Formats: sequence, C-alpha cells, structure tokens
Amino acid sequence: MAAFIYNVCRMSQRDLKTALQSLERRFISDRAKGWNSTIQFNFSDAAPVTFRIENGALSITEGLAGEHLSSVQTDVAVFDLLFSGRVPLELVLMQDRFVTDCLVEIFKLQTVFSRETS
Repeated sequence: MAAFIYNVCRMSQRDLKTALQSLERRFISDRAKGWNSTIQFNFSDAAPVTFRIENGALSITEGLAGEHLSSVQTDVAVFDLLFSGRVPLELVLMQDRFVTDCLVEIFKLQTVFSRETS
C-alpha cells in the first residue's frame, strides 16, 4: 500500500497554486451552508494556507490565519490527490502522509468539493 501512495504522489506534479485553483472552481456552496470552520494546512514542501468556510462561502488565504478548528500536516502531492478525489482519506491516513487534529472537519471539507474529472 505504501508503494501505491508513493507512485501516485510521484505522478501528481501540480503545484499548490494549481491545486487550490482547482478547489475554488469545484467548491459547491450549497454543501457548506450552515457550516463555519477554519482549517490550517501546513505543507512540508510549500507555504501554509488557511481555509475558512463561513455559511456557504470559501476563502483560501496564504499563511496561518485566525483561530483554527483543525490543522493539517501534509505535502502538496497528497493534498492534491486527496482533495481531487483520486485517493481516499483513509488511505493517506494509514500511510502517515496526512496528519490532522480533527478528522471530522477534514471529512466534512471533502464533501464541499465536486470530484475532479480529467
């Protein structure tokens, strides 16, 4: 299983900016109505970003901003694979490539984006 994640991550060559732009396009505001959360992503290979969801609106800012409900440690390749829908969260958690202090918020975050299509 570790070899699978390693090989899939090697195939993911998008940078963080491209991955974030894809997420902004695929955000489904109706799925986030009534949900307020701040999630900070600390990347081992890029600058950190903060996702803020406020009642159906998404904002993504550079750096670690505000009080967070969840923080994440990962790398850009895993982040991109996970939030594009190409790899399930359970798989990256088993490989210690994605560490968070609040799984509930991350599972919920995954639901507010449509799956990426090639």
